[in-house]
Amino acid sequence: MASQSTKHITKNGNFLKTKILWVLPGHSSSAVNMNFAKRTIPALKEAGVEIEVFYISSRTNPKIIWQHWKQAREIIKLFKPNVIHAQYGSVVGLFSTLLGLPTVVTFRGTDVNGDPAQPMIRNLFMRMFSQIASWRARKSIFVSSHLARKMIFPGDWISLPSPLDLNIFKPISKEACLRKLNLDESTRWISFVTSGNRLVKRIALAEQTVIELCRRGHKAKLLVINGVSPADVPTWLNASSCLLFTSLREGSPNAVREALACGIPVVSVLVGDVKVWIESDSFSSVVANDRVEDLADAVERAWTAPHVRRADLENVSLESHAKKILEIYQLAERY
Repeated sequence: MASQSTKHITKNGNFLKTKILWVLPGHSSSAVNMNFAKRTIPALKEAGVEIEVFYISSRTNPKIIWQHWKQAREIIKLFKPNVIHAQYGSVVGLFSTLLGLPTVVTFRGTDVNGDPAQPMIRNLFMRMFSQIASWRARKSIFVSSHLARKMIFPGDWISLPSPLDLNIFKPISKEACLRKLNLDESTRWISFVTSGNRLVKRIALAEQTVIELCRRGHKAKLLVINGVSPADVPTWLNASSCLLFTSLREGSPNAVREALACGIPVVSVLVGDVKVWIESDSFSSVVANDRVEDLADAVERAWTAPHVRRADLENVSLESHAKKILEIYQLAERY
């Protein structure tokens, strides 16, 4: 049964559930699209929140955006949400704040930083729309505080990273994972998480680091995690000796927390809020430059780490995240 905190009392004394319309970029048919955001849905439903998810399939075609606008307005009439939660800034955030209801916008990284793979003019509009969305939103959520500091007017905001399902992302026998993936057990596998062919991830830098490790006499290979089902990612991470993270720009990268939750150390360049997550880990390290030799040194230190999860990661569990999100919804509606 839903708690009274997630209900509203009508004039005749009846209870109504809190209803939230989520607005996401992409297609509903994708198994991996915005999965890091959608993880929270079951926990919110368990808390008594009713959620309807709406997708914006195009953020550049005015005709399709107009069609989405009409569809969203129709859903609002039927569903009658209390709050709209945009799971990305830019067009998605601005679109959501213009629908006429209290709105929460979560800014995730490229919507503030821009995407080096996109034309300059598109990045300019992306950032401009995010600025307007943060100004119009009742509440803004930034996955890391450094993103908020990049905004001219971040509005009423809170820093809240994406959550982890700690029942899935957990230490698993490395040998069992290697066998499951049919990987050589005598090789030091260095995991590298990417999606598609994103230039911002800088896979070439990771490859050069592994080449340097091999030059030093190690039997090492890069284990590229790309297009892997979310349910299988913990197996891939647990098969590796460490995670190597070389992104040019990030907000609060989920891959770093996922690796740490699996007990896998992380070696990263100084990007996003990575330092916050790994500075207390004696085996993980941040390399403040792009020197392959320094990254290789850090990897050599990292792969001696014990295979255990840090206790402080309980703070980013789905349950903890859902509780904080509920509080934000209630504040947004009362604002």
